[in-house]
Amino acid sequence: MPQQNTPGMTRESTGGLWICQQNINKLLVAQSDILHQVDPSIYDIAAIQEPYLDHNHNTRAKPHWYTVYPKEHYTVPDKTRSIMLVNKHMATDSWAQVDFSISGMTVIQIQMAAGNVLVINMYNHITHADSISHVLQTMRARARARGSAVGTENTIWLGDFNRHHPVWDKAQNSHLFMRAKLDKGQYLSVNELDLHMVLPKDLPTLQAMATGNHMRPNNVFMSEVLHNMLVKCMSPGGATR
Repeated sequence: MPQQNTPGMTRESTGGLWICQQNINKLLVAQSDILHQVDPSIYDIAAIQEPYLDHNHNTRAKPHWYTVYPKEHYTVPDKTRSIMLVNKHMATDSWAQVDFSISGMTVIQIQMAAGNVLVINMYNHITHADSISHVLQTMRARARARGSAVGTENTIWLGDFNRHHPVWDKAQNSHLFMRAKLDKGQYLSVNELDLHMVLPKDLPTLQAMATGNHMRPNNVFMSEVLHNMLVKCMSPGGATR
């Protein structure tokens, strides 16, 4: 979901954390396009699902960015479905990669004024909810290690969930809600982690190539503290909240 730049907007004038996300369907032309769109003077992170990988399993990035692959990329690179580009303006001691032990996810933790913030960039397969379940299991384990309740960690969970639900998708896509046994996985996980959906309902993130139908397989969720600090979350069409 690439965000549209506002004239005169800079990181210095806005502060905070600026993230752009998009599924590029493994296409070089799409990856080149997002690299062109994501202005390093504004954005801190580019969260990419299904990135382009060349014959050596390397992606493409510009010199302004650190490329973060899932750690599994170095053993099973053909299964990589998620990467993050982290702006080099961010001090290297202010963020660190967190291993969620799955090829469909890249995760980093950032030190911010609000405390440590966990950013989860996920690709979930269309035929199962394994990645969604894995996030919940890992977050439970992190809570046990901290000795605190699940849902108390500052979290941004975004990505291509490949799921549909009436809470976020348009009513015209009700035919997609029949897979309730799959859709419940995401919804219940979000509830247990006490996350708020911050991309407004009914904003599409994908136009189906075969039918032209607009739908919402992508989403963005935040924990309570971060939700209260949110300035803007927008879709490719420019609608904002």
